[in-house]
Amino acid sequence: MRLSLIRDVRPPERAHKWDSGVDFFIPKFNSTFRLDLAEKNKMRDYLIQEFENEAAIRLSAHEEILIPAGVKVDVPKGYTFNFENKSGVASKLGLIIGAKVIDHGYQGEVHINLINSTNQAVLIHEGQKIVQGIQYKINNDMVEIVPIDNLYNVESERSDGGFGSSDNK
Repeated sequence: MRLSLIRDVRPPERAHKWDSGVDFFIPKFNSTFRLDLAEKNKMRDYLIQEFENEAAIRLSAHEEILIPAGVKVDVPKGYTFNFENKSGVASKLGLIIGAKVIDHGYQGEVHINLINSTNQAVLIHEGQKIVQGIQYKINNDMVEIVPIDNLYNVESERSDGGFGSSDNK
């Protein structure tokens, strides 16, 4: 996969040669980033708070945010690029991924959609490793969309019971 940096941000990288994902980092909190962050998040300009020696994005309990990643990706045909949770960020901070799929042909800056799943505010710092991106091969030929009159006429051992229904035989 090819990518280009469009902000002051550390380039995505693998922590180890055989890691499946490339780590993405939070861009520098310069004036352009601050404006774009506020615009993407309905002008919530209070998101970045100043502390003694640093600034941080303050994400309240159960709040979500779209963070401009500072990166454009060129996803090849036949692939998707997905953001996935970093295990340490998800388990220690409670930050999990919301929207995550980037399709071939998308030309804009990618954004990181984070959700604070905890009951406490979480601080996100510039330069922080926050998510990982993984490129997956897809096969659109495997999915054939064919309208049918009644799905229940299709033979199946399963019913329409939903979650956990396969255990109820």
